[in-house]
Amino acid sequence: MSVLGSLQGLAQAAAERAGAGLWAGKRLLDEGGSEAEAALLAKRAHCEACAADLAAAEALQVVVAAYREALLRAEEAAALGQKNQAVLSKELTLRAETWQQAETLFASLGPPQPAPELSAAERD
Repeated sequence: MSVLGSLQGLAQAAAERAGAGLWAGKRLLDEGGSEAEAALLAKRAHCEACAADLAAAEALQVVVAAYREALLRAEEAAALGQKNQAVLSKELTLRAETWQQAETLFASLGPPQPAPELSAAERD
């Protein structure tokens, strides 16, 4: 069999699997009715919430680190006589501490539940 023939065979198999997946998703909803639809929407929402939870935890870490860095730089500038940096340092300290508290509170929740696995039919 030629390389082209192999590629065409692979493309045909992929197209058949994709079509079967679409029909499986439709069949899942058709046979399950509104109950299946509600369950699927809940499962997908759970997956999205888990992803958002992880993203929020990562974002909190970035914000806390950024404020720590900004505070460090403002304190260095204030030590060199930049008076406006002393005022800025106070504001940055407040924000850094607040974001640190938010990060600590968020971390106290523990890791989110693992996202549920979606079958091929549910993903379609």
